[in-house]
Amino acid sequence: MTTIKNNRVSVSILWLFFIIASLSYIRSNINIVSDIQQFMPTDSNNKRLQVLLHETTKGTASNLILVQLAGESPEYLTNLSKQLKHSLLLDNNLFESISNGDNIDNTSSFEPLMEYRYLLSKDNDFSVNTLREHFKGILTVLRNGLSGEMVNYLFLDPTRTLASYLVAQSKQIKTNKVNGVWFLSEQSKALLTIQLKSTGFNLDVQQASINTIKNTFEKLDTKNKAEIILSGSSIIAVAIRDSIMETTRQVSWVLAFIILLLFWYGYRSIRLAFVASIPLATAIVIAISVTQLIFNEVHGIVLAFGITMLGVCLDYPLHLFSHLKKGESTKKTLNKIWPTLRLGVITSILAYIALIGTGFSGLTQLAVFSAVGLLTALFVTRWLLPEWVDESWTNKRQFFISYPLRYKYKIILSLFIIVLPISILIIHQDIWSNDISQISPVPVDLRETDRDLRRALNATDLNHLFLIEGEDVDEVLRKTENLTSAIEPAIKEGVLTGTYSAADIFPSKINQKRTQSLLPNKQMLSLNVTAAMKGLGFKENAFDSFINSVAKSKTQPTVDYEKILLSPLAVKLKSLLFKQDTNWYSIIRVTGVNDEAVFKAWLKDSPNIGQHYMSIRGATNVLMNQYLQSAWLRFLGVLTLVIFIVFWLSHRRKSTIWLLIPVVAGVVVSMTVQVLLGHLINIFHILSLLLVIGMGLDYSLFFNRDWTSVPELQERTHAIIISAITTMAAFGILGLSNIPILSAMGQTVSVGIITCFVIAQRIAVPKIILQGNK
Repeated sequence: MTTIKNNRVSVSILWLFFIIASLSYIRSNINIVSDIQQFMPTDSNNKRLQVLLHETTKGTASNLILVQLAGESPEYLTNLSKQLKHSLLLDNNLFESISNGDNIDNTSSFEPLMEYRYLLSKDNDFSVNTLREHFKGILTVLRNGLSGEMVNYLFLDPTRTLASYLVAQSKQIKTNKVNGVWFLSEQSKALLTIQLKSTGFNLDVQQASINTIKNTFEKLDTKNKAEIILSGSSIIAVAIRDSIMETTRQVSWVLAFIILLLFWYGYRSIRLAFVASIPLATAIVIAISVTQLIFNEVHGIVLAFGITMLGVCLDYPLHLFSHLKKGESTKKTLNKIWPTLRLGVITSILAYIALIGTGFSGLTQLAVFSAVGLLTALFVTRWLLPEWVDESWTNKRQFFISYPLRYKYKIILSLFIIVLPISILIIHQDIWSNDISQISPVPVDLRETDRDLRRALNATDLNHLFLIEGEDVDEVLRKTENLTSAIEPAIKEGVLTGTYSAADIFPSKINQKRTQSLLPNKQMLSLNVTAAMKGLGFKENAFDSFINSVAKSKTQPTVDYEKILLSPLAVKLKSLLFKQDTNWYSIIRVTGVNDEAVFKAWLKDSPNIGQHYMSIRGATNVLMNQYLQSAWLRFLGVLTLVIFIVFWLSHRRKSTIWLLIPVVAGVVVSMTVQVLLGHLINIFHILSLLLVIGMGLDYSLFFNRDWTSVPELQERTHAIIISAITTMAAFGILGLSNIPILSAMGQTVSVGIITCFVIAQRIAVPKIILQGNK
């Protein structure tokens, strides 16, 4: 008795040490992230695609917020848009720039570019006739009573070179303007773009920025006449985090309620519910610690889905509790079921390990999280629970049991449950999804809102583009200019509507010097200005500052990349011209493809141009096809390995087929249900089937264990029923999630599990040592 007590104390102290150490580590180091890219492909062999996907999710575009104001008159929304921009700009700690269409006329914010305007502009005309027209325009403005800084600007830049340059930079925005502010065509929705300062995708900072925008809007819209809609990577990332947290809370509370209810009803003991939660709680704590230790972070989706998957850890104490008998020690009971329990855990872990190396870093995290959790729960059940649980604690309520079918009916049911779903899958030939948007963790409603706003602002459309690579900024700009010139004939022929690139913002040095050489010298410009002013009433030296600025531009150094970054054009430039690792990249955006077939034919006839072309949709479709093939190979590999292990370790190898039929049935039925619901099968559905294999085989193994009495059959049925209910409840909640990844995996697993449970029970072929039964 003393030895038993000492063992219990020793094991308990060791367990408590690991729990305290893990919780301390988690408290000090936990870093929960919701980086979308972790559940997108990351190991593509297509380097150019990697560059673009990285820039889209990590670069400047990831910190762009799209804003829509709706609900009132255009005049009200115009004022609200301007006030919102002005108020937010006062908080320089969060926002890098804000655009709503009115900044084109506000040249003061572009002061860093003022002295370089004649080098940046492509069309400088200083002829007498052109100058005279500009001077007449100034007279008209003066007669309307304009004064102050704007007047000084007009005399400094009478040709409005800087203003024309800025207008050219906004040509890709295809929206209406009301009083200088962007509006949608129906003039009931005003639009803004807000660029956050670089946060390194820090969700807390992004959340603070979003709250600032919403709070500022509420203060300005005191009469609640308008509404604000936000979109962009930051909005989506924060929304995903919130949704994950909500889903995790829902799963936790529902699972806790179901566990208490089932233990109260099935075991007539709430005490056992708390004991059963020990392996699960320990598994979660250790899994979080190890994942954080290995990856230096834990993804929110891994946390939500991983905790749900670890709900299967409840199965281990359930099997123990349901098999407990009066007069038989807990250790003896556990030793009886240990081989079956161990085999089920091994096959489940194999399924999770298959997720490693899929090309999705989030799935690798999920595999580690789940495998560590399962092993932890198994060890706790094996070494800790027998020290804490007494056989007298259980008073099981007997559930209704049904005996396995007769042999011929087993064959009929097996053929029906497998052949019918496969036939349905064959009839629905187009069941595979290679659309990368279908595997995105972004909820559909957020994707649609983001798409609509981007379409309105023509922002970051990455379907058709040209990508140029070089060792430095100027090399990339020269290549960009050359390629843009080569594309010009296609625009004239109507193949494209137009292009837009970094070279439109920032010419290469050679083009700046060419522009510089064409500027008139001071003497020539003075003569032209004098001739153009004749008879207009200007003072003789009215435009001396203009003449001097042109003369200065004639000899000044060319503008460099850093100068542009000091202006409000920095955000736009960084989205078109950026550095990754040691190389620089430039993007030429296509602003319109009128006919896809004609466009592709033109690319085929222009190989020098076509080598730089990228269709993101086409490239990602090819990539997803590769991942689908890889997923199927993993699936078949795991299935083959499971068959081998079960055959090798099973004492009755002739019955292996009956162990595997429920698993196969769970896989094909789950896929069929998804197809009948109108869903295309994507990589996450396939990877979820790996989990069906692992958990479904556990049911099959226990139903096929030999039994010598009806109470023994009732024991395993009792455990599996409770186990199946808790597992299906947890995954069923995930299936209702608005996050596509969680929804796909939750639905797939829950349908597969219920199928495995039903079929495993009906076609089990245990060795029955009971008189009167065959």
